[in-house]
Amino acid sequence: MSILHDPFDSSREAALVTGAGIGIGRTIAQALVGEGVRTVFADVREDTVAAAAAASRPETGHTLGW
Repeated sequence: MSILHDPFDSSREAALVTGAGIGIGRTIAQALVGEGVRTVFADVREDTVAAAAAASRPETGHTLGW
């Protein structure tokens, strides 16, 4: 294993997106998931954030709604 990594490899990255239940926050969070970034969906409305995280979960399952 090399200590250098590909700067364009987003699989080693993580993000916390607030307001991820609806609107722009959800769109940003979904885009990050699509790029392979481990993403935490955060929102004050538990129902919308849980639905957004569940709909965006990749096969690897690295998303979390909170």
